[in-house]
Amino acid sequence: MTISAPQRTGRSRRMSDTQESAPSALILGVKILLMALVDAFGIFLLMSFLANGQTIVAIAVALGLVAVNIVYFRRGGLAAKYIIPGLTFLLVFQIFVIVYTIYVSFTNFGFGHNIDKSSAVEQILSNSIDRVPGSDTYPVAVLTAGGELFLLATAPDGTAQLGSAASSLAPAPDAIFVDGKAESVPGYTTLTLAGLLQQQEAVTSLAVPLGDSVSDGFLKTADARNAYIYKSTFVYSVPDDTMTDTVTGTIYRDDGAGNFASDEGATLQPGWKALVGLDNYSTAMSSTGQSEIIGVFAWTFV
Repeated sequence: MTISAPQRTGRSRRMSDTQESAPSALILGVKILLMALVDAFGIFLLMSFLANGQTIVAIAVALGLVAVNIVYFRRGGLAAKYIIPGLTFLLVFQIFVIVYTIYVSFTNFGFGHNIDKSSAVEQILSNSIDRVPGSDTYPVAVLTAGGELFLLATAPDGTAQLGSAASSLAPAPDAIFVDGKAESVPGYTTLTLAGLLQQQEAVTSLAVPLGDSVSDGFLKTADARNAYIYKSTFVYSVPDDTMTDTVTGTIYRDDGAGNFASDEGATLQPGWKALVGLDNYSTAMSSTGQSEIIGVFAWTFV
């Protein structure tokens, strides 16, 4: 007698197929979710590096993202799927740190030299401003919005202009005038005398740019009633790459070590990050450098 196996009906076959495919679909969904998080974080890092001008690091992140997606979405390569996480941590927390430390050792990176040259030029110009003789008087009101201070100025032509330390002076057509002076703007709070006294230092140090360039000058007030035009006492020459003090006539040149220096050896601050070759190693090998290293070693381990 022959016993035949029971035949599966179409319905039972579909139920069995669904039960077998459900775990695979779940695993795929989890994989896609995890990779989406990895890609989102990677894209965030990529945009941050590009915004800071670190193109090489951004390219490395982009290539890493492509490699990770290829490894985890292709069939096979099981060993690579296990190796990638550990390899990533090794590259980020070991290899990158070592390479970056070696690179920094050939630069002057440190206090006063942690920005690029263009930023240093802007800071030198903005940190040395003085009132322009014969400047027009701008009646002002001090406003606040979102925790930021604004100057609402009435220009000599009678128009209202609004600006802050982060945004240059611009027309304020919605300004409300009182006796010919712009006093308020919808959406902003005009500081009263009590508010001005509480933020006196912030108000007097507020410098509102008159344009996109530092050389355009700033609008500043000393009494929260009238403001005047201030400009930098230094002038930067792009062709000559020099900084000139218009008060003393002293010319400061790029000394090749991350500073503008005069012929007498005086330097302007801040400086900028620059390659200095083996200077750091020469300093470390000197008697002064060795004593400092010994002091740091003793402080660390004793």
